[in-house]
Amino acid sequence: ALCGKRGGALKPTVDSRFHAHLACVIWIPEAHVVDTVTMQPVEIRHVPISRQRLRCSLCKNKDGPMDAPVQCYEPSCARSFHIGCARESSENFYIAINDACEPVAMCPRHV
Repeated sequence: ALCGKRGGALKPTVDSRFHAHLACVIWIPEAHVVDTVTMQPVEIRHVPISRQRLRCSLCKNKDGPMDAPVQCYEPSCARSFHIGCARESSENFYIAINDACEPVAMCPRHV
């Protein structure tokens, strides 16, 4: 639901209408896992329209019903991308958890 990729660690949404990748849910601030023991279901209803309107700078797709790329962690950067696209890219994206236990995704320009 949050990206156009198929397969992987898909988890059902709270309303059971969609499935979302666990990695997408972890990196999208407005999404979360409801039960952290079973790691499902996932809550994605609070992902704002403004995020859903973003277009992945790598795949350029808007395939999912709630397609929601992340934006570069650098506040002045407007580049958005799917976590899965960044992982598969030959570009040097930074995708990690920082010292404050926050998920951080940065485009190659700010790594």
